[in-house]
Amino acid sequence: MLRLIAIAVSTLVLHTIYMIGRPLTRRSRRWRNVMVRAWARTLSRCLGLRSVVEGQRPSGSFLLVSNHVSYVDILLIAQHADAVFVAMSDMREWPAIGKLAASVGTIFIDRKSRRDAVRVGSIVEDAVRAGASVALFPEAASSDGTDVLPFKPALLERAARDAQPVHFAAIRYAQSEVAWGDVPLGPHAWTLLQLPRIDASLEFGGSVTTRDRKELAETLWREVRKRVVTSSPRSSDPHSPPAP
Repeated sequence: MLRLIAIAVSTLVLHTIYMIGRPLTRRSRRWRNVMVRAWARTLSRCLGLRSVVEGQRPSGSFLLVSNHVSYVDILLIAQHADAVFVAMSDMREWPAIGKLAASVGTIFIDRKSRRDAVRVGSIVEDAVRAGASVALFPEAASSDGTDVLPFKPALLERAARDAQPVHFAAIRYAQSEVAWGDVPLGPHAWTLLQLPRIDASLEFGGSVTTRDRKELAETLWREVRKRVVTSSPRSSDPHSPPAP
C-alpha cells in the first residue's frame, strides 16, 4: 500500500510540473523527454525495479522495437531511451492512466483494425521524420517472458518501404510474476507491488534494414528472440515465423 501511495503521489506531482512547464517550454520535445525519464526512474524506485542495460542505445530520431512482457517494459525503456510509445487503444480508457499517457504523446492503436495500423504507421513515420523517436511492441500482445511471439509487420511497412533502419531491444525479467498475460490489470499490479524487487535486463542490439516488411519483421523477431531465450528452458521449442 505504501508503494501504491508513493506511485500515485509522485505521478501527480511530476505530471503537474510537466503540465505547468509545457507552455513555458513551448511544448518542447526535450521537456517532455526530461519529465518522462524522471517519472520512469521515480516509479522504478517505487517498484524496486533494478535494471542492467547492455549494448549501444540508439541516438537521434529512431524507431525501436522490442518484445513485450508487461507494462513495466515502458518504465524500463523510458529510463534509457527517449521515445514516444505506441500502445493499445484500450489504455486510453484506463482511469487516470489513459489521460496521463495521452498527455505525453502516446500513439494509440486499435490492434483489431488493419485500417488503424495504416493510420498509426503514417503517424510513426511522420514523428520519426520530424526528429522524434518511437518505440513499439510488434508482438501486439504480452508474452510470458520465456519466448517471443511472432512480430506483426503492419507497423513496419513504412520503415521497410523507405529502407529506414529499425533498432531492436530485448527485455528479460528474473521474476516470472512480472509477465502480464491475460491477468486483469488490478490483480496483476497488486502482485507486482508485493514483490521485494524486480530484476530486469534491457539489451540493445543494433538495427535492421530491408525493403520487405515481412522480412524485416522476421529478422527483427529472430534477433530479439535469440537474446530472450538464450537461458530459457524453452529455447529449443520450435516457433512459427511472423504472421503476414
